[in-house]
Amino acid sequence: MDSTAAVYLANDTAIVPTLSHVFSSAEFAGSAGAKVRRPFEHLVAMLRTLGSTVEAAADSNGAGSIRSLLSAGGHTPYAWPNPDGYPDTADHWVSAYGLLQRWSAAGRIAGNSVNGIRSDLAGLVASPLPATAGELVDQLASRLLDGPVTPAEREAALVVLGRAAGDYVADLDPTGGLRSLVGVLLSSPSFQLR
Repeated sequence: MDSTAAVYLANDTAIVPTLSHVFSSAEFAGSAGAKVRRPFEHLVAMLRTLGSTVEAAADSNGAGSIRSLLSAGGHTPYAWPNPDGYPDTADHWVSAYGLLQRWSAAGRIAGNSVNGIRSDLAGLVASPLPATAGELVDQLASRLLDGPVTPAEREAALVVLGRAAGDYVADLDPTGGLRSLVGVLLSSPSFQLR
């Protein structure tokens, strides 16, 4: 912080050198993956990543469902009592209840069980399905996340599928199995941390 203030003042409050200093700092580089998405950010990221369609009218099921999902996550629009807005720190959003709500929302959106919101999961994977469960997890992780899953996240995804990495997936239930896999990947730390 002090070095940024010094650059700001040394450059007569010019923003370009100040931002250049911030973006090239070790602190900025080290912050990647440390911010937890707030429930609103998480919901929007899920909808964008899945290419979901949402009924757009203000009085539609889609708008009501989005309000309900945000409220369940503790991020009801315009409900924060102070003028400073909802906190943007992990300690406010990371709790057992909060993470359970995110997991529930991810599974429901992936399973098309939220009124007014539709997602096409079949469009997320190659046709035909990859041969093995490990390949399927890797393909979906590549599509849904900014990078590969961690080994622990990959193992959790395989547990949700009930398969080992080398098991064939030709008999995978395209609704239940794929829905659960997408839901767990959208609930993973790799998806929730920015």
